This record gives sequence, structure tokens and C-alpha cells, in this order.
Amino acid sequence: MNDINSLIAELSDTVQGRVKAELDHLASLATPQTMTAAEQICSAQRIDLEGLQGIQDVQAALASEVKSPFGVILTSQGTLAVLPFVTAQLDDVLRFDPKAGKLIAVADLRAIAGVPETRAGGRSNDYENPIRELRALRTSQGPALQGRNAEAKALQAELEKQFTDMKCPSLPTVKRYVSEVRSGS
Repeated sequence: MNDINSLIAELSDTVQGRVKAELDHLASLATPQTMTAAEQICSAQRIDLEGLQGIQDVQAALASEVKSPFGVILTSQGTLAVLPFVTAQLDDVLRFDPKAGKLIAVADLRAIAGVPETRAGGRSNDYENPIRELRALRTSQGPALQGRNAEAKALQAELEKQFTDMKCPSLPTVKRYVSEVRSGS
């Protein structure tokens, strides 16, 4: 161990950091649970785990399967740490539901992998709540105007008066909300 430390001490600071990180990574892999998981995965892939080449083979096999910067390795037991992937045990992700007779997900793999949340359908709608509140108020005060266009124009004018700090939606947008209310959607 002293020979390794003296060799590392002679290296530049940046190289020392990389070597120490690799040694820490290798040390984290040397647990019985990790070796069991690695043997199960690697025997199926016909990968020899001896030395650094085996770890690089595992990384290459995973990289060829995964076309995303995010990934999760599921193991039946132990944790196989292969960067840049996150490792989780099957028991933490799936459970068997005896009543339904099937496996059910108990954890979101996107959250485990660290995938950022994305909005489906574009940006949020700033108009939805104010238009719905104003429609409800106008409906409670009496019947709506005859015709969708007349009601939409009156609603748009009311929005411009009440919400001066907000850009008013276009007339087609307001008409869509009027149509939804009238059709019961």
C-alpha cells in the first residue's frame, strides 16, 4: 500500500485525483453483494470480470444498450456501481400484487435515474384559471350573451379590465373556452 501511495504522490494533482477516484470506485465494487450482482449480469453477457477490462466491458455493454444520458441498472441483489448509471434493486422498484396476479411499479424509474421533469403540451396556460373564474362569475350573474362570438368578445373585454397586468388571450383562445363551457367539456 505504501508503494501505491508513493507512486500517487509523484503524480500531478489532476492525475492524482483521477487515480484516487478510480481506486475508490474499484474499492466500492469489492463487496460480496456487488460481486454477486456483477456475476449474474456478466455471465449472461459472457464478460470476464477479472481486472479493469471487465469493468470497461460492462460499461461498453450498457452503453451499447442505452441511447440516453440517463440509465438505471436493476439488480436482484447487491448494487453494481457502473458510472454514469444509477443502480437500484428490483425489490425497491417492483412488487408482486397477488390479487391482480402481476408486477406493479412502486417507484418511478425516471426519478431514480435523475431524469428532469418535462412538461407535456408546452408551456403552462396563464389564461385558464382567470377565464374559468370569470366565466363562472358571469354565469352566476345571469344568462350568457347570444352567440359564441358575442360572449367571447364580452369575456375578452372583461379580462382586459380585470387583469391589466396580464397579456390578454386572443379572441380564438377565448372562443375555445366559451365553447368548452357551452358544450359541457
